[in-house]
Amino acid sequence: MNLIKKLIFATGIILLMIPVFSSETTKYRITGEEIATLTIINTTGDIEVLAHPSDSIKVEVTKKGKSRYFDEVKIDFTKDINFVIETVYEKPFINVEVDYKIKVPEHILIALKNVTGDIMIDGVLHVAAIDLVTGDVEISDSKIIGEIFVVTGDIEVDECEQIEKINVITGDIKIEEVMEFQELKTQTGDIDVSITSENPGSSIITTTGDIVVYISSTQLELELYTLNGKINNHGVETGNNGKILMKTITGDIDLFKERI
Repeated sequence: MNLIKKLIFATGIILLMIPVFSSETTKYRITGEEIATLTIINTTGDIEVLAHPSDSIKVEVTKKGKSRYFDEVKIDFTKDINFVIETVYEKPFINVEVDYKIKVPEHILIALKNVTGDIMIDGVLHVAAIDLVTGDVEISDSKIIGEIFVVTGDIEVDECEQIEKINVITGDIKIEEVMEFQELKTQTGDIDVSITSENPGSSIITTTGDIVVYISSTQLELELYTLNGKINNHGVETGNNGKILMKTITGDIDLFKERI
């Protein structure tokens, strides 16, 4: 076999070895006047939820992978006052990702469950729960957030009135501004939060990581612990209202009056 034939033969083998991936997008529109909650259950893929000025729910589903497997991945809708959208794999080990882009009325309460993929929420007033194994979470313009649990990934929230609980195993937590919260906790990661309430009644805990807190109030009682780090108070005055526990094992605690 001459050199040219060898090159052609080798190129053909390489092309056969390269997997052919494609995508398929389907759009749905659901009347949303009677829907109070929306739950999305996914396995692999990103979830994006946006608020829009309409009573309808718009769902855009994109399957990504080998097209011959697309028919074996179904999108199941259970519609009543508690609306559920679920990714269903008819066979195990199907290598197809499913991305969701969803637009909802801002008043609908949402809950999201995913194994692998990022979650982004913008403008939805009430986020009831997020359960995620691997991926990042970003939330903007929500007033109330329930419980968020992430195994591996970072969480970022901008201005929010109330957060019940955020629990991360490995990853950072950043809250741009919050009035009240019960618990912010990560095993391995940093916590950065700005508190605007005089009575948040809360705890901030990390095992391996730093805690940075911005406190506008001068009336809060602070209980601070670190085993192998330092506590640095950059001019924050304390009082007797709304005790906050801050605890880290191998990290520093820094207190500021406002974000620099």
